[in-house]
Amino acid sequence: MSVTKINPMKELPYDEIRMEFPLIRELLSMVRRKDDIEEMNNYVEKFCEAFRKEGLEKNTILSEIELWLWYFTGQSQDDKSTNRCLSFFVKCSLMMLLEDTVIPPLFTLLLQHIKNIQFSIYDTSRYRCCWLITSIFQAVEEIEADYEPTNCKEEGSLPTEVMNSLTKILQGRIYDKNPSVRAEVIRSFSVLCRINIVDALKDISRDVRTEAVHCVSLFSESDISTFISVILMESDSDVRRLAFSRIACSLHVRSLTVQQRMQLLKVAFTSDDGTMLRKIAGRMIINWAGNDAVSLLNLLQQLDFLSDSQTSQQAVMIFLKNYQREIRSARTSEILMKLRELRNAAQPKSVITNMTPFADFTSYDILDRRNYTELRQSNEPKMRNDQISSSNNNLYVIAGRIFLWRSLCEYCQLNAIDERDRCESLYVLLPDMIDFIDFLCNSLATWTVSTNSVQEVLQECIIFQLCLLTRLFDQTDQTGMEKWQNTLEIIISTRDLPNSEKVLEFAVYELFDLFYAKEGKLEEFLEWCCYRINSFLTPDLNETEELPLTRALLFKLGMDYAMSPETAIEQDNNYEPKSHNLQRALILLRAIMRNSGIAKVTTFLRTAFDQVVDAYCTTLDPMIWASLSEVIGIGVAVDGQIARERIHMLRSAIEVEETPTRVKALALTSIAACAILRSYAVTAQLYYPEIVGSGVQKGQMLLQVFEGFIFNQDAELSFAAVESIGKILYHRCLCFPSALSGLLLRYFDSSCQPSPYTFLNYFFNFYPAASR
Repeated sequence: MSVTKINPMKELPYDEIRMEFPLIRELLSMVRRKDDIEEMNNYVEKFCEAFRKEGLEKNTILSEIELWLWYFTGQSQDDKSTNRCLSFFVKCSLMMLLEDTVIPPLFTLLLQHIKNIQFSIYDTSRYRCCWLITSIFQAVEEIEADYEPTNCKEEGSLPTEVMNSLTKILQGRIYDKNPSVRAEVIRSFSVLCRINIVDALKDISRDVRTEAVHCVSLFSESDISTFISVILMESDSDVRRLAFSRIACSLHVRSLTVQQRMQLLKVAFTSDDGTMLRKIAGRMIINWAGNDAVSLLNLLQQLDFLSDSQTSQQAVMIFLKNYQREIRSARTSEILMKLRELRNAAQPKSVITNMTPFADFTSYDILDRRNYTELRQSNEPKMRNDQISSSNNNLYVIAGRIFLWRSLCEYCQLNAIDERDRCESLYVLLPDMIDFIDFLCNSLATWTVSTNSVQEVLQECIIFQLCLLTRLFDQTDQTGMEKWQNTLEIIISTRDLPNSEKVLEFAVYELFDLFYAKEGKLEEFLEWCCYRINSFLTPDLNETEELPLTRALLFKLGMDYAMSPETAIEQDNNYEPKSHNLQRALILLRAIMRNSGIAKVTTFLRTAFDQVVDAYCTTLDPMIWASLSEVIGIGVAVDGQIARERIHMLRSAIEVEETPTRVKALALTSIAACAILRSYAVTAQLYYPEIVGSGVQKGQMLLQVFEGFIFNQDAELSFAAVESIGKILYHRCLCFPSALSGLLLRYFDSSCQPSPYTFLNYFFNFYPAASR
């Protein structure tokens, strides 16, 4: 067993300092040995009373005190007995200041001593200078706490000229070379809440940043916003954990914007030191939820499940896990029962009208198999101008309730103690699969293309969450799965449904994984998809759109297809597809090519690719350039024929100055992907087919294309160039000195944006090992 070694207290230099006032030595000896505030105050009163007596040689006593101040100033920063002695002199001088109408000589001596050591060559002395000022401020705060607060500076305990003088000394030490001095300045300024110390959060020293996290004020929105933006970029895990702890303990959920809450949670869930931060984030989540009967619904109110559903779902999972520990139940079915009991015991639901000014989830029940159908009555879009706001609130509530429904289902599926518990929980939450698919089809009938962007996002979220819920049903239900296959085909094939990238990609992946992949029907699936893509570019309805179920859906959507395709062609032989249909064809093509398990470039897929690209090239619609650039990039990377025929389009996007930033960035990353999947030399040959020369020359020219964007002021372009070069060097095990030099210069460039810097920091940790 190890015993902590306690260093003996150093004796005071009585022989070196001449004794003029014996009481000083007596009191210092007692102060050094006892850390008691009440006794310290008694010693202060005793000294002040003795100092006021007549017949004392005040100057002689002050000379002795000055020697003691110099002695203690030179002692170690960690010597607590020295701190108590200096604090004793501070309290004595302040007591005399309060009782006299003029500044007493002892306080004048203390101020002069502080001024004398502020520029000392010794770090300890400069530290003591700031420490003494901190002690004065803290003592004044303790004294003024007994009086009524005032905004009048003249009524403060310290004269204005003294306060200004001490503040000026601190400002002169704020950039001191020693971190301990800078940290003490932060402590001093933190006592004066009117002084802004937020810049210290960016100090190079971890100790100073730690002190700043402790001391910076979090009273205003600006203070909180700056604090959060800085700590999210903090590289030291200890400082970051301390900052998160302070937020969890000091800030109410309403002090944070929704965006700030999501940023904090996302960093906590994805950070390298995630274990500790997740615990702190868990504390935040419990605080945000509250402890009433509808705490789960309260939590949903604080999250942004629309823009970041993954982080929001993790927060809900953490809450449920904590709640499960709280009720000491291992079975998820018991959690559902407890949540229902709590909700029923809460106050009656408030009356919900279309005039509700904001969305309040606590007024609603949690969805399950008993009450999910009530959404049918409320999911009717109201598009009159005076009802748009209330309709959006209604849709937001529906989206949130479905999101929470799905999160509960997934929690029960993942955390059930056994198969029986899982089946019981899902039976409580989910209806029969056929009934749910019918409900989803009815929801599709209310999903329309909207001119209201908010309503469009909310409707997309509702449909997407419902689609995700289907993964939780029993997939051995053959009748239900057949109905689900038909619904997926309708979602993909019906051109008049909104062009949702998320929903279409989900439908493509799900249809392939569930009904084609297991039987090895890849080419059949691609042929089916390509036929749909072709149909979107013509007036002809595809076979899925001709089905009675789809016809019924189109009728509900208000679409009239009474005219036969042949009549339509006779009336308009120069048919041009609507922009909506073109965009749907492009989204479907991109969904196919993004999936590495599907994107086998067959004759059908290559033909569909050429049709879509050529159709878009004739429309020149800038709204789809980014998607088109991505599709071309994927095609160039995976297929040699497409690479030879289309890589010039990516080159044009890079070289034309007026090209939108997003398109140019996608073109750069697409060229890099081609260089990684094929080879750098082959890509350079394809990129410069008109140049007759060696492959080395073309390679150097292609490298210069990427290097030209490394120092671009646009963060997205700079990141695209840095990421592209880094991945080429890493995956192809190449070593280009000029490219490496550019990356190093960008890494150490003070103007480097956060995204390129983060990637470069990651890249340089792995590149040397890969290039050996």
